[in-house]
Amino acid sequence: MTVQLSPEQPAVNLQGQALGRKGQLTRLRLIATLEGLLKHRPLRDLRVMDICREAKTAPGTFYLYFRDVEDLALEAIRKGQELPRELSELLDEDWPTEQSFDYAKRFIGGYVTYWEERYHLLHMRNLAADEGSQAMVDLRHSCVVPLMEQIARKIHQARATQSTEDGLNPLAAATVIMGSLERLAAVFRFHGPLRSDMTVEDVITAQAWVLARMLGQQKISAPEQPR
Repeated sequence: MTVQLSPEQPAVNLQGQALGRKGQLTRLRLIATLEGLLKHRPLRDLRVMDICREAKTAPGTFYLYFRDVEDLALEAIRKGQELPRELSELLDEDWPTEQSFDYAKRFIGGYVTYWEERYHLLHMRNLAADEGSQAMVDLRHSCVVPLMEQIARKIHQARATQSTEDGLNPLAAATVIMGSLERLAAVFRFHGPLRSDMTVEDVITAQAWVLARMLGQQKISAPEQPR
């Protein structure tokens, strides 16, 4: 298993000892090991011994870096849930009203891919949050809320420019979009057709259509999908 050092590594371990190169590599190996195990086993079934056996390290070493399995999981998610740079840059761009559908579809398609690539971490995070883990709730909010607020700003700016007054709350609208995206990504996982009369592309197109209408685009010509 190959691990790379990161400038985000802590300077000391849980005992206050300076974290040298060997310690940093061991800590990263434990994180990578957990990620690998989560692709096949739920978090609730994993024990420190399971992780140490797979990482070829001793339990005593584990506790130099993490308090328990959840502490390790939190660190793995914190590193893994970061939005890809291309998606962050897309959200930072101005979305001309007449092109809102195209931009929305790029964002939603990219977000689906992001979820697919990190499903083992994001699904576990959301499941633990739904089961009452406040630490996981906070971690989910730290990722999802900034996206929701950024979409809300886009909706607010677009509707202000067009002087649209229909009572739509931009933050509520963005909450609906993000809630739908999170749920769809978790349930469908986008492995081919959802059913014979609806494809994944259809769902992405429909979600983009909803967001584009919130952004003020009135005429949307979605491409015909093959049947």
